This record gives sequence, structure tokens and C-alpha cells, in this order.
Amino acid sequence: STLGALGAVLAYAIVYVVIRKISRLQGATQRVRGGDFETRVEIKGRDELASLGHAFNDMVTGLKALGIYTDPTLARGFEIM
Repeated sequence: STLGALGAVLAYAIVYVVIRKISRLQGATQRVRGGDFETRVEIKGRDELASLGHAFNDMVTGLKALGIYTDPTLARGFEIM
């Protein structure tokens, strides 16, 4: 029972951390969608979410470069259907 309670607390803590990371990534995605190509996500660790964070930052760098070489409204005009 003590071990079960400790396991439940640990599981809750892990889920809480994962949800916070996903929430930050979602917020950053909304900022980029609004045209803020300076947005970056903080990357901690080496898990799948860190890999996703690297990919997100690379994507934003590419969109920013697209805005340098073309009309910035073109980069902002892409929407996911």
C-alpha cells in the first residue's frame, strides 16, 4: 500500500511533466501560427519530446528563412487544413 501510493505519486509527477512540455509546445505552435518566427521551445533531455522540440525549432528557422527570401506574408499564409 505504501509502495502503491509512492508509485501513484511518481506516475502523477511524470504525467505532469509530460503535459507541461506538450502544453509549452502547443503554445509555441500558436505563436508561430500567428506569425512570430522568433519563437523557440526550450529543450531538456533526450526523449521523444526533446526530439520534437528540435524539429519544431528547425521548422521555425526554415519559416523565418522563407520570410527573408520571399514576402513574409507568404510564410504566414500557409495553414494546415
